[in-house]
Amino acid sequence: MEGNETYSQYEYMSYLAQHLYGIVGYGRATCTLTTGTLNDIWKFSEKAYMILEDTKNLSDEDALAVAKLFAVNSLPEKLLISFGRECVDCIVRDIPSGTISLTPRQSGIVCDFLRTAGYAIPWGKYSVEQLIEKEWLEFIKDESNGN
Repeated sequence: MEGNETYSQYEYMSYLAQHLYGIVGYGRATCTLTTGTLNDIWKFSEKAYMILEDTKNLSDEDALAVAKLFAVNSLPEKLLISFGRECVDCIVRDIPSGTISLTPRQSGIVCDFLRTAGYAIPWGKYSVEQLIEKEWLEFIKDESNGN
């Protein structure tokens, strides 16, 4: 870590720690993030980054799971999937919705689900784009199309 960074080592480690058992990359290697890996990153000041899925690639299954967090099961599945995607856009991309309004608690529930499902979400004062700029995050590369 460079001494002129605008964040603290504690802030950086806190970001990584919320993704325990996710995939972390450092150097040319990738591995599962464990408490031991976190300790090594801390001790040796290794530069590591989380490897997560972009929410633009949210699966229908995960969008449906988000919608069902709010018990709106009476809607047709296609509408539930659309509702789930709209919830994610409101939170992750900070896109205002004309049809839904999430409370802070509901937003937290969605964020917890997305984090555990391996999606990149904003953290603290940082947007997903800022996390990428800080090199704390990379998106999963889609090997099928070279991205």
